[in-house]
Amino acid sequence: MILRFRLDKTAKAGTRVHGRFCNLDCVWCHHDYFRHDNITAISNYQFIECIERVIDATSAKSVIVRIAGDGEPTLVGEQELVDLVVRLKNIPAVREVKLTTNGILLGSMSQSLVEAGLDSATVSLNSLSPKGYSLYSQRNKLASVLDSIDRSFKAKLPIKINTIYSSLNIGELEAFEALSVKYDGLVIKFFDLIPGTSQPGYEYVPLGHLEQELSKRNPIIEEIFHPYAQRIYKLPSGAVFVVKTAGQVNNCPNLSCHSRERCVEGCRNSIRIRLDGVMQPCGVRTDNQVDLLATTVTSSDVRSALISGGKLPPS
Repeated sequence: MILRFRLDKTAKAGTRVHGRFCNLDCVWCHHDYFRHDNITAISNYQFIECIERVIDATSAKSVIVRIAGDGEPTLVGEQELVDLVVRLKNIPAVREVKLTTNGILLGSMSQSLVEAGLDSATVSLNSLSPKGYSLYSQRNKLASVLDSIDRSFKAKLPIKINTIYSSLNIGELEAFEALSVKYDGLVIKFFDLIPGTSQPGYEYVPLGHLEQELSKRNPIIEEIFHPYAQRIYKLPSGAVFVVKTAGQVNNCPNLSCHSRERCVEGCRNSIRIRLDGVMQPCGVRTDNQVDLLATTVTSSDVRSALISGGKLPPS
């Protein structure tokens, strides 16, 4: 059994959190169902306590941890991130530690993160045009992101790009292909625009359109189905594209969940630990949250919450 964790690491210990910490203001960035306000951030040591408690409760032998959050994790600073990565890598069951970032600050700390043991980073980048980037992010930071990609590549930090496909970047396929080729097959992963977020300048375009364009380039196509369905397009140029084909399909194993009809968390298989140490195994439900730092919480409570949130099979 592999457990996947997502740590909402966007603030240092003791920080009173009243909303998203980010150095961008992306127009389509939406608040999820998780709580990120009126809480106090826990320390790196306490995050380790939380993860170890779940590992002990589930007897997991293999764990993947993603440092992310409702905001930008690199804003906590290089020293804080390096310390967290080192602590995570010292947990015997932890197989990989990953980072999700907008990439603005990544370059300056990429070498230190590699030395700390970070296995990979995912950079969110939805346009390679300065105008398009500024339109969706409300900031003129594209040059900083591209510099971070270059510095990460030189530091031998494996990275991939996450891109939301829309009318904003429909004409940028050649630019993304060139970026992938430049960095030896850098993976560019495309997702669809979340329904209801379309606005002038970035309207919804079906991923099928992208796949038609990729198919014209005589690619080798592979399919994988875990943790969700996606197709891999390997182009003759050396570029690599991945297209998420699962859409909003709900693949949660908890078929009896009372929130199943309104849940769009089907592609998220991670056990999310909030900034305050509360485990929220489902992105829709709030009746199965567990405070992992509370002494009154038992291993049985942890397992029950994970089962109800679809992160463990029914016992």
